[in-house]
Amino acid sequence: MSEIPPRKFVAYPRENSFGTYGSVAKLEALGQAYFGLNLILGMNILSALLLSSVIRHASPVLARPCMVLLIAAVGILSYFPIKKIGMVLNWSQTKVIVASCLMGLNSLICFGIIAYNILVRTISYELNRYGIRKRTFGYDRSEFAAALEERRNSESMPPVVFPNVDPL
Repeated sequence: MSEIPPRKFVAYPRENSFGTYGSVAKLEALGQAYFGLNLILGMNILSALLLSSVIRHASPVLARPCMVLLIAAVGILSYFPIKKIGMVLNWSQTKVIVASCLMGLNSLICFGIIAYNILVRTISYELNRYGIRKRTFGYDRSEFAAALEERRNSESMPPVVFPNVDPL
């Protein structure tokens, strides 16, 4: 009967608690895009409610310029968070501009919630890959900041070097 071979250990890099997916810069861009889109959605809802009161009480002639202004404002303001999403997902500049235009056009339909939902689901999918879980009402800013800081600290630590020593 042959002897059991001696146990050998292989020195290979181990994953940190977040895995090896992504980088701190991309995670930070996703957070800025998520919280930026939340602000844009709130602004969109308030401005659409204001626009409806203008249509109801003021001259209908004012309604069309106000609608065009709302579409332009939401499209321009949503460009910056969508640009960050595009950076993370390697979108072309054309795709970012088209997504911003669609967000602006969608602002008149259901306050833009449809386009907002699509973009937030895209962000959520990416954040899940980073190991950050969504709560019932979205991501908490303080928990996100803590996860980002933990990720920064884990990437700044020097790698563990295992000596190549034969246990025999």
